[in-house]
Amino acid sequence: MAKMRIDSKILLKLQEIFGDYQVGSEKNGRLYFRFGYWQHIDINLIKDLFPAYLSIEEFIVDEDDDTGIAYIYYVWDDRNNKKQWNKKKERDYKLFAWSIIGLVVSILYILLDKYIF
Repeated sequence: MAKMRIDSKILLKLQEIFGDYQVGSEKNGRLYFRFGYWQHIDINLIKDLFPAYLSIEEFIVDEDDDTGIAYIYYVWDDRNNKKQWNKKKERDYKLFAWSIIGLVVSILYILLDKYIF
């Protein structure tokens, strides 16, 4: 997994827009942000602040009648997974293209077999 860097200007902008927040990390390399007391925020505002190569996802931690729904926001660098996905997608398209070519050649052989042989 690639190392993730977040500019301090982004962190200051988060505090300016959303107020107090906490940042934590997990073993898989993802960071999570908790704003206020687990408050819900507009995820599109966060996505606009972070670089486009970072993936951001809202996650509900808990739902309680007394405190309401508790939200955290995961941030991670998914560039390596996207590259692998694009390679797999490209491989699948090539396989499909060769299958179509094989089908066309087979049909042409069947149609032309009457006239050539």
